[in-house]
Amino acid sequence: MSVVDGVLGVTQLHDIIYIVCAESSSILRFNSTTHQRLTDIKVKDLRSPTDIVACQQTSHIYVCDSGKCIWLMSAVGEDIKLWLPKSDSFKPDKLSVTSTRLLVTSPGTHQLTQFDSDGSELTGPIVVFCCLTIICHFVVSSSMNINSTTSGHGVSATWNSQDNCWLG
Repeated sequence: MSVVDGVLGVTQLHDIIYIVCAESSSILRFNSTTHQRLTDIKVKDLRSPTDIVACQQTSHIYVCDSGKCIWLMSAVGEDIKLWLPKSDSFKPDKLSVTSTRLLVTSPGTHQLTQFDSDGSELTGPIVVFCCLTIICHFVVSSSMNINSTTSGHGVSATWNSQDNCWLG
């Protein structure tokens, strides 16, 4: 059994678990049944991953690279490409994926931005966080409509610097 330090993101696609670690250009892979370590995926220009998610419908894996970009890759890492940004002002931090749509948080903006599987922004940024300063993780249920405040559910873990506490 392997021990992994500095884990910043974990996702599963089919029977493979993918892990990104601090300051690593490799994505660790494990079989979810046997826990056997598989061949790592090396991403040449990945510098400081902060999150990883997988889309079951498209079998794509998205990796956020410390406020700089999002990498898109196939499940086995054969097709790796710089997917976003489309502008210099886009600073991705945390990711959530559902129904072929990717939600991205940006540090200091209190906003979510939604993208389709081609990388096109589906809506303008949505202000969802009022007094939260650091978003550590965000999960969206498959029924959540981020354009409506009355339907669906989102769950986040955040640090509230005003009250010095974690909010879930």
